[in-house]
Amino acid sequence: VTDESLTDAIIAWAYERLPPVKQLWDTWVVTTSFDSSTGTNPFTITADSTSGLEVTVGGSFDINFDFTQVTTVADLKLLATYFTNAITSTLDDEGNLPSGASIELTTICGVDLATATDPVECSSTSSAIEYTSTMYLAHDADAEAITTSISDALSDPTTIQGVTSAVIAEASAGVSVPLIQVTTSGSLSVTNFDTTSFTADETAEAFTFFEDAILETLVSQGLVSPGSSVVVTSISSGSIQYNLITHVDASVDTTSATSEIQTALSSSSTMTAISTSVITAASTSSSTTLSTATESLAVSSSAVGTPIESDVFKVTTSGEFSVPSLDLSTLTTSAEIIEASKYF
Repeated sequence: VTDESLTDAIIAWAYERLPPVKQLWDTWVVTTSFDSSTGTNPFTITADSTSGLEVTVGGSFDINFDFTQVTTVADLKLLATYFTNAITSTLDDEGNLPSGASIELTTICGVDLATATDPVECSSTSSAIEYTSTMYLAHDADAEAITTSISDALSDPTTIQGVTSAVIAEASAGVSVPLIQVTTSGSLSVTNFDTTSFTADETAEAFTFFEDAILETLVSQGLVSPGSSVVVTSISSGSIQYNLITHVDASVDTTSATSEIQTALSSSSTMTAISTSVITAASTSSSTTLSTATESLAVSSSAVGTPIESDVFKVTTSGEFSVPSLDLSTLTTSAEIIEASKYF
């Protein structure tokens, strides 16, 4: 524009055209009219463009990822966000994603994101992630080659490893979530349990037996999350007093949840499970007093108080480390795995 070459080109074209375009013979482009302040390329193809190609392609890829902890729609959608960000950034870094293209996940571990409901049940046989990609391309772009490059990239083990690493990195970052902390007092009536000769250390050890037994039983029944805790406050020959501390979303009806816990703790099967857990733990104690005092122990009844709520922020950070000499093949029950996790 500024060096008048555009004017020369227009006039030359007007003369050379058959028939000539006489209206343009005396045309000129005003050299001061070029404005590049917006930096906008009028030929870029976007969703609002009146010309070009809108291409939508679907596909899927398998990924080595543990989906067993995904149990809610909120978890699933958060994971979908992690994967979307990871796929987009990885493809973009590799030059396989056209400018302005988008990736949308449709299915994770066999669950349709559009129709998922709680509780989410990920398929144990599906590790596939299904997606769609929408691109806006110039009219003469090789759409098939571009879509093939995306499909090929998501079949490449290196790309998949990059996606997995990006997801783990984002999911492992410290996440602060507003929750309600619910503290519920409770008590267990026990028989055949004589604590009169316990030392302070033996009493403290007995505390842990009941704390673990109550928590493991409630977690196994899905009544509290694994991050909950039980704190025994007092112990005697006939009664165990404790506090159950859980963290729940603000939408949870804590009164109803507490009622479910009370119902479960009052059932004969649950009381037997707690008794058995305590007896088993005490049998491995170095204290013969403890093992003898609990060998015929039985929980006879349970009571739960009114839940007390308080607003908190729970910060969760995940991590991992390698233990080359650890052989997990001998751990065959959930109880053994839970016990092993406590050691770490």
